[in-house]
Amino acid sequence: MTSIQTNYLERIKELLPDLEYTATFIPQSKSRNKDIKQPTLNWSVTLKYQKQSITIDYSQGIQHIPSYKPNCVRTVNIAENEKKVAETGKYPKDMNDENFFAIRPLPIPYLPDVLSCLLDNAEAINYSSKEDWAECSGYNPDSIRDELIYKKCLEIGLKLRNMFGEIILAQLKKLFLETQWQLG
Repeated sequence: MTSIQTNYLERIKELLPDLEYTATFIPQSKSRNKDIKQPTLNWSVTLKYQKQSITIDYSQGIQHIPSYKPNCVRTVNIAENEKKVAETGKYPKDMNDENFFAIRPLPIPYLPDVLSCLLDNAEAINYSSKEDWAECSGYNPDSIRDELIYKKCLEIGLKLRNMFGEIILAQLKKLFLETQWQLG
């Protein structure tokens, strides 16, 4: 973790000292990504703040497996083990191990990553229409699939605004943008 990421987490905790965060692993076969061939790490994430809460589905790529090695040759063993991790939520010390000894649970997603994703989705509440949102976000305003994404983003934005209020939500967005700028 970089000092920028550590600072981001500390500033979130200063802004939201009562924020509670939990994440529960969901096997890919039971997740919203069950029809996707590429293994993904799937979670049900809950944020609680004061008397409000939001629970969302959150997905990560396999590069979030702690023993993942990005520059290694993709062997059959690695591919099979990635699928096993996506189903069990546990990972082996060596992703190329023929005998899958899943003794380590995956770490839950990093809170700042989850918040950043939610804040990005929440931007939908700042557009006057689905068409404006689609144009600025790279979606097709005529797509039924993209309309469902817009509605989900709008729902997340409204829930976050209701949970945190306008002022804290604006401060979180500012913090998110500052951190994105620092990370480049």
